[in-house]
Amino acid sequence: MNLISVVQLGIVPYATGLKVQAELIAARKEDRVPDTLLLLQHKPVITLGRNAKKENILLSRVASMQAGSGMKLGSYIHMGGKIGVVVEISSGADEETVKDVAMHVAAAEPRFVSRDVVPSSVVDEEREIAKAQAAATGKPAQVVEKIAEGKLGKFFEQVCLVEQPFVKNPEQKVGDMLKAKGDVVVKQFARFKLGEGAAQE
Repeated sequence: MNLISVVQLGIVPYATGLKVQAELIAARKEDRVPDTLLLLQHKPVITLGRNAKKENILLSRVASMQAGSGMKLGSYIHMGGKIGVVVEISSGADEETVKDVAMHVAAAEPRFVSRDVVPSSVVDEEREIAKAQAAATGKPAQVVEKIAEGKLGKFFEQVCLVEQPFVKNPEQKVGDMLKAKGDVVVKQFARFKLGEGAAQE
């Protein structure tokens, strides 16, 4: 099992693994390489190119991205191809910043870019868990609320990219690093790790 790096494709119909495979091979043969990026985890290894052969592919996860206005896509492959990341980031960001952000996503595993995009259902669930834990201490309701909000804040720091300590400088948050680099914006990212989502055999 292996992780393809970043494959540049057009719009890909991926209803089934065979359709994905056909599109991948066709795209490489026709040199179609617009901005959309597709990151694949598959089994077995497939070599893409003009002489690519048909092979059975088991797709466990697929993600596609296209850079919006004023944005661009960057990628990073970590641990010899075991972890792959694609980020949509400000087009003005320098290559070092793009790599730093993608590398941070690979290492720190954020789930969201910022707390603004965390689904309300996730926030509500975490808040209820925090309240239950605080209430178990027997403290007054008003204190329980404050404790719960504090725990929720720590949750955001753990799962939101811009609130995490930057892996290359833990004294600085990722959001502060991006601001110092010229107010760079990260819109979205995708992180794949070899074996994630694969069915157990």
